[in-house]
Amino acid sequence: MRCIDLPGNQFEGDLIVELTRCTGWLELRSSRIGRGLALNGSHFARGDRDAAVTFSDTVIGDNLSARDLRALGSVKGRAVRVGSDISFDGAQIDGRGDGESLALDLSRASAVGRVRLCQGDSGRFTARGRIQLNNAVIGQLDCKAALFDGAGQPALVGDQLEVRGHADLSGLSEHGGSPFEAIGEVRLSAATILQQLQIHDARFSGEDNALSMVGTRLGADVLIGHSATRTQLFGTLYADDLRIAGRLIVHGLEAQGGETAISLRQCRIEGEVVLYEVTTNAPVRFDNSHANGIALEGVQITRARPATNRQGFPEHYAYPEDCLLDLSFVRLPSDLRLEAVHLQGGDLRIIAARIEGGLQLSRASIRDVAGLALIAQGAEFGTGVQIAGSPDEASRMEGEIQFLGATVGGDITLAHVTIGTPELPAALTLHSAQVASGLTLIHCTVHGAIRAGAAKLGGNFFVHSSVLVHPEDTVCDLRGVAIGGKLQFATAVRAEPIACRIDGQVVADNGEAATLGWERVAVADKSLLAFTNMRIARQIEAGTLIAEGAGALDLSGTSVPLLADRIDDKEDSWGAGKLTLGLDNFAYDRLQRPSGRSGDTPREIRTWRSKWLARRHDPESARPPRHLATVLRNQGLFEAARRVLVDAFAAEGQMRPTWVGRLLSEQFGMWFGHGLSGARAFMTLMLVWVLGIQIVTSMYERDLMIADESGKPLVSCGNRIDPTIYAADAMLPVLDLGEEKKCRIGQGPKAKPKPGWEIGDWEIFGEVALARFWWALYCVLGWTVVSLAIATWSGLFRRGGRE
Repeated sequence: MRCIDLPGNQFEGDLIVELTRCTGWLELRSSRIGRGLALNGSHFARGDRDAAVTFSDTVIGDNLSARDLRALGSVKGRAVRVGSDISFDGAQIDGRGDGESLALDLSRASAVGRVRLCQGDSGRFTARGRIQLNNAVIGQLDCKAALFDGAGQPALVGDQLEVRGHADLSGLSEHGGSPFEAIGEVRLSAATILQQLQIHDARFSGEDNALSMVGTRLGADVLIGHSATRTQLFGTLYADDLRIAGRLIVHGLEAQGGETAISLRQCRIEGEVVLYEVTTNAPVRFDNSHANGIALEGVQITRARPATNRQGFPEHYAYPEDCLLDLSFVRLPSDLRLEAVHLQGGDLRIIAARIEGGLQLSRASIRDVAGLALIAQGAEFGTGVQIAGSPDEASRMEGEIQFLGATVGGDITLAHVTIGTPELPAALTLHSAQVASGLTLIHCTVHGAIRAGAAKLGGNFFVHSSVLVHPEDTVCDLRGVAIGGKLQFATAVRAEPIACRIDGQVVADNGEAATLGWERVAVADKSLLAFTNMRIARQIEAGTLIAEGAGALDLSGTSVPLLADRIDDKEDSWGAGKLTLGLDNFAYDRLQRPSGRSGDTPREIRTWRSKWLARRHDPESARPPRHLATVLRNQGLFEAARRVLVDAFAAEGQMRPTWVGRLLSEQFGMWFGHGLSGARAFMTLMLVWVLGIQIVTSMYERDLMIADESGKPLVSCGNRIDPTIYAADAMLPVLDLGEEKKCRIGQGPKAKPKPGWEIGDWEIFGEVALARFWWALYCVLGWTVVSLAIATWSGLFRRGGRE
């Protein structure tokens, strides 16, 4: 048969054209068929027409069945009206020609039932050329195991398509059939699918976009991929402004795109977005989308395009093309969960996201980044943030983790996480972040720094069993931080070896915390712990601090009500002498252990606290020991306070610039305990008095003391005086005992003085002259000693500010 030409006809019953072989066309344009149209197994060709089969504007009361149809040319059914199903199962349509390649045109068609483009008994549905479903209204769309070959054009165009049931673009590999395959873009933009959309066991390939659903509305779940079969996209899944009343589940998808692999921007999804075992070679973008929750598990995103050369540009800047997983500005009333997500060649962005639940990032890695690994700048999390690995495999972040200005309703916890590398240090940044609870790092390694300047934490800041490494540079910047709970560096479990190590500088200047503490922490050589000018509301819990080399611990300007520490020569709270301490203006109100040991005797307190103070980098300053003495005195340890001050002033005296000052300070400390030892003052007074008695007795025996009787011959003093009282009378600067008036130094009648030198009437170095000189020196010494002793006993030096 050459052709069938029946345009504009009316048929009361079925029109059956089955198993018919025509060398030409079938023309049924603008016809009316009361029941069904059957074209099963027939063959048609275009001939000199533009289509092999045409039933445009035709009304069919029942099914349109074209199973196993063979058409060498396009099949056109524009604006066809079908009362039941449209079936092209097993059909083969080759619409390639001299003009545009159009295989099947059902634009503006209407079908109450299903449109089936599936594998049939004789083989799969094959279309060589574009399939058009624009503005069609159908009950259901089934494309099982079909082959759509757009021949250089989109494989399927369904713009503004309305499917009142479900849509299925899947394969039948599980049942021995073929996969679904589309060569060319499958475009369902602005379409409406009232029930489920299912895509699995499929292969999509397009020059730019492989599957496009921009502005599409779906009334139920969208299921892409399946664990038992492969679903591949060679091109972009472009679904911006998507509206889904159910869930979006992507499982086992392999996507290879150009600029973007999966684009779901500005979408609104009533259910959860779930991606399982997804692999892409280009970015995945969800920015500005709304969903009930987002969960990614087993997702691998690798950048296939070469990195941009930005030599001379800012080092840490979030360039748009550096992003591999973009969740910026998303709105989630539930959690964002990323498990076993691996990014290579780009970063993860959650900029300004609003997540009422929390962020869970576990067993993840972000590698080969431009500088930033995770960016959550300005993000809000209703509960908490958890980034975790496992004891066997840590989560690796080879770039900066940035929570700059973020707000977290719970806590931030990092467990078994490695940040940065030795070659490329990175940071955990929380500048100006507000965390309702706290921050915990446990079993983490940071090659770089923790930066939390001006952050506000309502709970604790724990660095437990973690390693901070950035030699001779900042490893923890907490300047201006406000911590409502405890700031602590510690090894988490007492039974394990020391696992908290700091190699670099910890700076917490002008910060606030309820408690500051460290326990079983190792400090590397040339490291610095600078807790300066901090305001600690409760106490400092200074546990074991192991110094691996020379370093420093600076508490200058910090104030705290209670200091709990331990001092030892081998292992203590202060590096056992290897760390130099900054204690200037370090103010503490009480000492839990005054001696830093178990005993609190004055001797123990003096011994161990003196060792503690001797480790200062500025031993010339007397402020730390004076403050220690004040604290000890306020705790009722008066003798210990006095001993501490004596040692402090002795050390201070050795720092005087002149040798005279050093000598006087040394003597004052030796004889009077720097004005703080009444016993020393008494012993010194007694020694000087005994010295005076010896001098008086010696002069008396040499007859160098004569009676002071005016107008009478010189006579020896005899028994007129008592040497003890005479010496005491000479020492006392104010009190007169009357002994000195009885006798004076002179040459008695029995004296045999050795001649000295004479200058006129003056005798020099004679025995009488020397006696008078030594006696005058004794009087000055006695007056001085008595004055200093009285000042010491009266507490004049204490009231004068020496404490």
